[in-house]
Amino acid sequence: MSKAIPLPDEPIKLGSVTDVVNLHCGLTEGALRALLIRRHANGLAPYVIKVGRRVFIDLNGFQRWLMSQREAA
Repeated sequence: MSKAIPLPDEPIKLGSVTDVVNLHCGLTEGALRALLIRRHANGLAPYVIKVGRRVFIDLNGFQRWLMSQREAA
């Protein structure tokens, strides 16, 4: 029997790779797919859900992750 996963406080907004690319100008599909391939190394894994071959991305989580990647000026 598997453990119950607690639900987040805020509703999760999921999107596809195409949805994320359309929301973030300057981010290509290839660049996003490269980030997704290395998601465990770059910290993006908590915001990615795989169901079979489909990949869903937590849009709010991705936005927070992206903003955390900014270099300090």
